[in-house]
Amino acid sequence: MKIKTQELTTDLIPLKRRAFVVELLPEGMETKDPHLQIFDNHIENTGLRLRKTRRPETDEYWFHMESKRVGSEGNAYSRLELTREEYNGFSMFRGREIRKNRYFCEDADGREWYFDMYLGPLMGLYIAMLESGIEDIDLETLPFVVVAEVTKDEYFQGSKLVGESIDDVRAHLQGESVAARS
Repeated sequence: MKIKTQELTTDLIPLKRRAFVVELLPEGMETKDPHLQIFDNHIENTGLRLRKTRRPETDEYWFHMESKRVGSEGNAYSRLELTREEYNGFSMFRGREIRKNRYFCEDADGREWYFDMYLGPLMGLYIAMLESGIEDIDLETLPFVVVAEVTKDEYFQGSKLVGESIDDVRAHLQGESVAARS
């Protein structure tokens, strides 16, 4: 896989994509490679999140309020760019945070993937996502190990992962309820 640097845009996020829990980052990709640091604060009982994104190499920051709606055709996102001051004005809503590093690469077929490596309580969770060429993927030929496809699994929506741990995720993938393990 060819490692890429991603430019951040304020364009609408595609409606359709496929998501996979994977064992690790792809072969040849390292945590020190170019990536974005993402801090998502999900506002409880809404489809809203505050997102702060940082590019470590340049110390650039972007701030957004994002709205996500889940429908039968996929996910629809809208994004409002915020200034640092506007973002800080929403500080009362922070606390339901998920942190992750996002890496970008291109596979041998020219498809652009991104990989989220979760931090904190979710350390050990890696999710690979693809937004184009989603129909014709041969999972056996990918340079990473797919644990499970989670495209339609609502558990893996960001707001649902708030407060979860990597052990909770593993139990979910094995079909156990968290309550049954307590």
